Amino acid sequence: MNKLFNLAVGGFSALALLAGFTGCASTVPDKRIRPSGWIKKRFQFDRFNERFGAGSRLEVEFRITNKTKQLRIVEYRFEWRLKNGRWLKSPAPRWKTAFVRANDGTYISEDSPSTKVENFRVKLRREKE
Repeated sequence: MNKLFNLAVGGFSALALLAGFTGCASTVPDKRIRPSGWIKKRFQFDRFNERFGAGSRLEVEFRITNKTKQLRIVEYRFEWRLKNGRWLKSPAPRWKTAFVRANDGTYISEDSPSTKVENFRVKLRREKE
């Protein structure tokens, strides 16, 4: 009985530890997020969510938080990798704009354009002035 109790406690501890890692915040927690140096200094990335949603399309969402005291504008684009390892060429990824208020955050999200997509990367840069 004691062994069963220890096994159950150990299992719950492992699950709690894994659950804690999913919500970690850091400057760039994921290699698939590729910010420029300017972005790294001014923003924090967290709350990553990815899943296969309606129609087996990959859905990605994360939060970007502005660590400065002024409104910042960033551009981002998602690039999608197919199950065969190649990067999706069409439709061509286009830069989108996100407005992030001072000391606040916003969510960036996108759904893959194809059901054949397996992975992604996001590039972020400072808005062209």
